[in-house]
Amino acid sequence: MVIRDRPIPALLGDIQIQNAAGAITAIEYLQDSLPVSQSDIRHGLLGVKLTGRMQRIGTAEPEQIVDVAHNPHAARQLAENMAKHPARGKTHAVVAMLADKDMSGVFSELCAHVDHWYLAPLGVARGASAVELASACSSACNEIPIDICESVTAAAELARQSAEQYDRIIIFGSFYTVAEILKQTV
Repeated sequence: MVIRDRPIPALLGDIQIQNAAGAITAIEYLQDSLPVSQSDIRHGLLGVKLTGRMQRIGTAEPEQIVDVAHNPHAARQLAENMAKHPARGKTHAVVAMLADKDMSGVFSELCAHVDHWYLAPLGVARGASAVELASACSSACNEIPIDICESVTAAAELARQSAEQYDRIIIFGSFYTVAEILKQTV
């Protein structure tokens, strides 16, 4: 499908153009029973927000981004977004994941984009320990510094303390990870 005369979605990432095309196709297919105006489609594309997907938090430097990426496919999308929007400085990554996820696959997708890892356990039954994360991370991304922290909040705070003005902090790995950080920004 070709989308003509429509704005690019407000969400970051090329995948969002594909997602928008799918949504518009569904709208056009259902237009007879559920009419949606072109103006509403335009408004939706320009105003769309998706909590936890390449979401910038805070207003000061260093830039902070949360993303729920928790599998290799989502990590690849995150890596592509990071590559298209590079940090002016280093990238610090705060990670906490569930133990049943492909941790090594996630780390492998992001190694080339991260300068320092801050790993933390999740406070849920299925959460991976920081030691499990460190093992997967060091296997996939050897030579990149790792700090093991006691919680997502502590990892994010250490990353903020370590980051310089033009650095970027990416916080990802689970909906639980992002939720813990977003609770602090409200």
